[in-house]
This record gives sequence, structure tokens and C-alpha cells, in this order.
Amino acid sequence: MTDPARLLLLGPVDLRVGETSLALGAPRHRALLALLALASGRVKPVAAIIDELWGDDPPSTVVNVVQVYVASLRKVLAPAGLTASLVTQAPGYRLMLPPGTLDVELFDRDRAAAARRESRGDHDGAATAYRAALDQWRGTALADLDFAPYVAVERRQLEEARLATLVGWLRCLAALGAHDEALPPVEKELAANPFHEELWGLRATLLYQAGRQSDALTTLRRARRLLATELGVEPGPGLLEVERRVLAQDPELGGRMRRPPSGSAVTHVATGASAAAAVVLPDGRRLVLGRRGAVVGRHPDCEIVLDHRDVSRTHARIAATSRGHSIEDLGSTNGTAVNGEPVLPGPEGRHLSHADRIEIGPLIVRYEAGSDVTS
Repeated sequence: MTDPARLLLLGPVDLRVGETSLALGAPRHRALLALLALASGRVKPVAAIIDELWGDDPPSTVVNVVQVYVASLRKVLAPAGLTASLVTQAPGYRLMLPPGTLDVELFDRDRAAAARRESRGDHDGAATAYRAALDQWRGTALADLDFAPYVAVERRQLEEARLATLVGWLRCLAALGAHDEALPPVEKELAANPFHEELWGLRATLLYQAGRQSDALTTLRRARRLLATELGVEPGPGLLEVERRVLAQDPELGGRMRRPPSGSAVTHVATGASAAAAVVLPDGRRLVLGRRGAVVGRHPDCEIVLDHRDVSRTHARIAATSRGHSIEDLGSTNGTAVNGEPVLPGPEGRHLSHADRIEIGPLIVRYEAGSDVTS
């Protein structure tokens, strides 16, 4: 059975049968093939073809040249079994490709499916479909056709669709709490699109999920400063909402984890209201302290493990007292603070009250006294 043909435009123009690329001829042959393919089965008038291939400077025999190009393309399409797909139909030509031949069509199909799944709250399925759509891309769309007047507009539209698809994928990863997977592409895309507010919001969200609340707030400040300095505008409501939720340590911002969260050896995690005192981590987990307290640090033997390079191996100790709990710094590199006030090393520690904000280096956790403790 002959392998199906594939016409690829999301990168350099390529016509493949299986893994074999077919010779497409002169550059304008490729440009005409791509132009007809992008018409999605509609008739492309000869006048439009001339305008979009030559602009204001067509050759004097341009109509005959187009006819020669079409005849050449039919020969090119023959090894792919697509000769009959290119038809003459007044007032021009139409390319009718079999379903699944054109990468742009597959990209549109997968991103539409992803959007439907995301709208239903199926973030796993949506992330998979968004990723499938992005995998159709091999580089800059129509990469070898810069000479053709129509390419700039088509490329911009395709790039806008690619960026929207990428943001959709990242949005779903954030909803799943997959910050390790999502942060690198967010960083890369922000470098290319520094005024994209949703990307800034996603970066802050993903940093927050990684337990880096301080870095998340720094990101939001950078975005605000950039928008004000370069565009003279304030952040939109979406970015302001992310800032509000980060400041409030909104547990919902942590995402629905794809896998069990790592980084804690505490006896158990409470899922609702509890009489026991607890520490609430940046990702929303509520870790019950009990009467023994806990050592906080990066080392896996700590009772509360915070996996961040700026957290010391044994950073601080939360100890049970007759009044509830206190915290002492264990000589950490980057310090411990409560509500912005440094905690000095030493066994005397600092008493913790309900809702205190504890800064463990760059990370912020919250203390909950529990109903069995008097603050």
C-alpha cells in the first residue's frame, strides 16, 4: 500500500510520501502550491494568484506563466497521487487535497478539539490535543517563501494561531500543576513576546506552584513595569487577578496535580478544616504539625521538605510550646522571617500566631494555629 502524501507548510514547504520529500521545482512553484493549499479547497482566481505571487511587478506574459506553473505542479503532484487534486475552474484553479494531507488542516483540527476539551474542564485531554497541534510545526511557517507578497500576512495569521495554541497548552499544564514541564516554554515564548500579559500571568502562576512565591511576585512587578514603561498601560484584569491570588496564597492556584506532590514527609495532609495546627505550603497543601513540631529544609529527612535551591538543607525548626508553636532559624543561608521580621538563630525562637506568614528563604508558607491552640 502506498504511503499517504503530506503537504507541509508549517516550516519550509515540503511534499512528502512517507519519509521521502518530492522535488517541488522552482521557488514560485512552491509558492503557488502553498497559496492554493491555503485556500482550503476554494477556487483561487488567476488575478489573485498574479497579485499574490508577483505584487506590482508581474511579467508581461504572466497569465501564460501561471498556466506553465500549474502544468508543472501537476507533474510534481503525480508521484504523490495528487494529480487530480489540482483542477482548473473558472476564474482560476482549485487544489482539493484528501483529508489529513495538509499539516495546517491537522493543526486546526487538533487545536479546535483541544479548545472543546478545555471548555469542558478536561485539562489532561486538552493538553494532549494542544500538544498534538503544536507538533505539526517544524519551524517558521512558509519559511522558504519570503519573496512572495502574500506570505507575510499568512505567516502572521498562522503564528498568531500557534501562539494562542501554545498559551492554551501552557494554561492546561498550569491547571494540572505541571510547572516543571511548563516553565521552560513560557520563558522562551516571553522572550519573543514580552508584552503578552497571559504569558506573564502563567509564569507567575507556575513559579507559585513551584513554591517560589517571591519569584512569582517579582515576575508580576516586572510585567507591570514593562507595560507601563514601554506601552504606557496598566496590567489588564487577568494579570491583576493572578497577582491577587498569589498574594492571598489561593490554594486553587496550585493546580490539580497530575501526580502525587513530592516534597513532604509530614505525618498526614489535612484536606479540610482541622483542629490541629498546620503549615500551608505555597501549592495549597495543608501539612499538620502535631505536638512534635517539624524541621523545615531542603534535605529529604526534614519533616517539611521545601525543594528549592535557596532553602538550606535544615533551614528552620517549628517547635511545639505550651502556647502553640514557635519557630527558630537553624543558621540558614537566606534567613527566616515571620510577617517580614527576621527570626534570629537561637533556641528562644519566635512565637507563631494564627495566619502568620513564614518566609523560608524566598518561599512563603502560612501558619494555622488550629482550634485546639490559643494564639
